[in-house]
Order: sequence, then structure tokens, then C-alpha cells
Amino acid sequence: MTDLFVRFLGTGDPFGSGGRLQSSVLLDSAEGRYLIDCGATTPFALSRSGIDPASLDGIIISHWHGDHAGGLPALILDLFLGTTHGAERRPRARPLLIAGPVGTAERVRDAMRLNNWDISIGPTADRPFTVVEHVALVPGTTVDVGAITVTPFSVVHTPEALGFRFSLGGRSIAYSGDTAWTDALIEMSADADLFICQVYTFAIEIPTMLSYRRIVAERSRLTPRRLILTHLGAEMVAQRAEVTEEVAEDGRTWVICDGC
Repeated sequence: MTDLFVRFLGTGDPFGSGGRLQSSVLLDSAEGRYLIDCGATTPFALSRSGIDPASLDGIIISHWHGDHAGGLPALILDLFLGTTHGAERRPRARPLLIAGPVGTAERVRDAMRLNNWDISIGPTADRPFTVVEHVALVPGTTVDVGAITVTPFSVVHTPEALGFRFSLGGRSIAYSGDTAWTDALIEMSADADLFICQVYTFAIEIPTMLSYRRIVAERSRLTPRRLILTHLGAEMVAQRAEVTEEVAEDGRTWVICDGC
């Protein structure tokens, strides 16, 4: 098994509560480099962390809210033009895999058009490959997206919303995406090396999001080796001192390795 570096690029809500950026996690190992969700602030977070988008092997999207997918148009445009960090470099020389709920290809095209960046991402005489290739993720199936194996689960948020279990370099990561409590969280995180779980509120109950109080109540049913909370809203930020579980922070990296 290879070491896996888990960098939290954005750990906040859509509104920047507590100064946190929007949802995005980088999974990085010798097997590949994959972005999980791509909120609108993600291009900034990548630049601030010194990560070249051209180094990404793929992006996996949980659902289509802007704080999880709003950064895709700028990222794709950057890869198409090859202008990251203002430095001269050639445009991407291989396709970028973008995996997400059924309809991902159409959603990405619509987002590019909405931003008036309706570029041709298909093969051309100068670029004999498609800039972006799409993979549809269907609950109940497991699919390889490059080197990362993805098992999607239906969760309780938007109709298309997914949570995931990933395998990369022999390490297992569970990712809730945005969701209210569902027993699917038990299965997706069972014995995982790490469970990245959305907790938007501290005690306020919202039909489509998790509260910290609910996670505490269900904690004995969750069996990952490590649990880290993310996607903090204003109430969670205000009550941060009362939270006893690990909480993700923008820019921080966790390492999963033998002996860690």
C-alpha cells in the first residue's frame, strides 16, 4: 500500500462562514491525484496551495450545488488555455476525467456556456484528444476512474446527490457529500481508513444536512478508523470549542500510512 495524503482545500459552507473556503478535498498518492468536489473557491485554493491543476488525474463531484461544483468552469478553462499561475505552459496534454452523477456531461457543458466559456473541448487537429472525459456514477455500482475506485451511494440532499467510498493505493476513504442522516453512511464508512463527513450545523436540524448533535447520537454505529468533520456552517463555527471530534481546516493535510 502507498501513503495517501488528504489535503482539505475547502471546509466551509456556501457562504464562507468563519472565512472557510468551499468544499474540496485532494487525494494524493503515488497512484494518482484526484479532486473530490470543486466548489467555486477551489481554483483559488489550488493556487494558494501551489498545486497545478494540470497535475490532476480526475475530479469527482458529489452533487451540483455551486459550493461543490462551481469551480469546474474556471478549472476547465485553465486546463484548456494552459495559463495557471500566470506562467507559460502548454495546455493539458491528456484528458481530465470528471466523474459525477448521471448527467455530468450535460451539466458541465451547461456550466461552461453559462459562464460564456463555451469552448470546444473535443479533439482538434492540434489536440487529438478530448480535454474532458466524463464518467457517470450510479449507486449500486463500482467503477474505476483512472487509478481510483469509486463506489457511489445515494444520500439525502438533492435528487442526484451521492456519497462515496474510494480506494486509492490500497487505502479506503469514505466521503458523505452533503446529506441528512441515512444508514448508507454506516455502510460507506465501515472500517474505512478515513471518513470525511459533512456536519453543517451544531444542533439545528435541517432536512437535507447533518448536525453535529445527530452525528454524536449515531457515532457508535460508525466504524471508520478515523472521522473528520467538514462543511462547517455558521452555527458549527460558533460552537467549535464544544466539538470533540476532529474538524478539518482549510489547507491542512492528513497522511494515511502504515504506522500513522
